[in-house]
Amino acid sequence: MVDFDVKKGDFIDTIVDEQSSKTSDSFSNEFTFSLSNVAAGTTVAYKSQDAVKPPPKPSTYTLGAPLADQAVHAWRLAYVRQPTREETELAVTYLKGQLSLLAEQENTNPLRQAMANFCQALISSNEFLYSD
Repeated sequence: MVDFDVKKGDFIDTIVDEQSSKTSDSFSNEFTFSLSNVAAGTTVAYKSQDAVKPPPKPSTYTLGAPLADQAVHAWRLAYVRQPTREETELAVTYLKGQLSLLAEQENTNPLRQAMANFCQALISSNEFLYSD
């Protein structure tokens, strides 16, 4: 065990020198810091392994309706008309691409964000901005 003084704002770096054939992914570096306040007579211990959190588990989202139905509903609200078959297919393709991208980026709610992006695209279009 090594004792040394640490002041507020100091950084503590650790260096591991593995002296065998193990690689950086094949061993663990676990240690405990015990911070003592001599004046108060208290000691607080921090374990390094408690600071490492596992990656978040992917969340599961439930669709209230199929993507195509949601796209058609948004289309009707924005343009006050039914989308064509081709427009519906393009909308669903766009939404699936958004879901994939947002899930890759670990978005907290990819369904909601994908629909928000789709609605933003609808209201940014010429059809929404200019009426005949």
